[in-house]
This record gives sequence, C-alpha cells and structure tokens, in this order.
Amino acid sequence: MRIMKAMVAIAEQGLCEMDVIEHDGEHWLVPEWLQHTKEGWMTPIRIIRLIGLQHQRGTVWGDFLVNDPIPEAVIEGRLPKGPSRYTVVERPDIRVPTGGVQ
Repeated sequence: MRIMKAMVAIAEQGLCEMDVIEHDGEHWLVPEWLQHTKEGWMTPIRIIRLIGLQHQRGTVWGDFLVNDPIPEAVIEGRLPKGPSRYTVVERPDIRVPTGGVQ
C-alpha cells in the first residue's frame, strides 16, 4: 500500500503533515498509526475520508492539500453530535507492512 502525504490545517493547531492511504477506492487521512514493530506491520488508529472535504491533489505541499481546516476533535476521533460532513472510521482493518525487526 502506498502512503501519500497531505498538508492539513487543524483548526486549533495550524498546518501539519499527515499520511493519506487509498482504501476501498477512496483516499483517507491517517492522523495516527499504531506500530506493531516486531510483527512487521502498522495499522491506522482511525481514518478520515477526504471525499466531502475541499482538497487539491499534487501540490508543492505534497500529494494533497486539504483546504478546509479540520477541527482537532475530529482528528482525535470525537465527531460533533448530529449530521457531520466528516466520515471517521475507528480501528479500520488495515495492515501496512513495515518490514519488522530482525
């Protein structure tokens, strides 16, 4: 699986670089990974769907530039109550090989 890069504005923090993966034919932001070093893989703690968020591809900032600031609560997995434009998946069943420890 190819890991791409995005520049994301987090509302309370400013700009930060974040990983992006393709999953089920869509692009998803990965705010944080859970490393399984000895086993040789990592998995996203949560993913946030890019569809529905204003963004650009292939910029000087990386593979993606997310134009709309994302609330810190969403990055941390706390969605606002009621309808939301954010799609967040906690603990998706995704494993990315890292090589492991020899």
